[in-house]
Formats: sequence, C-alpha cells, structure tokens
Amino acid sequence: MNDIVTMILYFVFVFYDAVFELPYFWVKLAFGIAAGLFIPGKIIGLLACVVVNVALFSYTRAGTGSAGLPLDGIAQLMWSLFALAGLVWWVVGRALRWTYFRIRRNAVGATP
Repeated sequence: MNDIVTMILYFVFVFYDAVFELPYFWVKLAFGIAAGLFIPGKIIGLLACVVVNVALFSYTRAGTGSAGLPLDGIAQLMWSLFALAGLVWWVVGRALRWTYFRIRRNAVGATP
C-alpha cells in the first residue's frame, strides 16, 4: 500500500513540476496565455503554442549534453509532459478570453 501511495504522489509532483517549476516558466506562462487570449482560432492558437513549447523544450534540452531524447519509457513520458506543460497556460488564456467576451457581451447588451 505504501508503494502505491508513493507512486501516486510521485506523479502528482511530476505534474506540478512540469507546470510550475520548469526552466523558462515565465516564457511558457506568458506565451501560453497570450496565445489563448489574442489568437482567435482555437486550432491555430493551439498549434502555435505547441510549436513554441517544442522549440523551447529543444532549446533547454540542448544544454544537457544529450543529443536526443532519453530512451527509457518513463523518462520519455516525463520529458513529453515537461515539453507540453505550456498548454495548461493556453487553456487559461482561452478561459480568460471567454470570460472577457462574455462580460463584454453582457455589458453591451445591458446598456439602454
């Protein structure tokens, strides 16, 4: 039972580290929210966010001295989680965009 709890906590903290404790965290946050807010198309914004996150992942991976991805399956899963963690911020940007337009529509409709 203790091993299962340890494994669950490990993956919870891996996700937390992927979203909040990455190198270039502020770059991912700023670009993800900006892409969600300012790019009107969902698919185009999502693709732009993915491309920038993959480029940033490749840039940070280049400094580790390894030419490619790790071969171990769990390491590949963790690296892909780290590379795509910026998509969380894109979803936040889309939610902010939806909220802004919802408030704007209600405010314009309420004026006499």
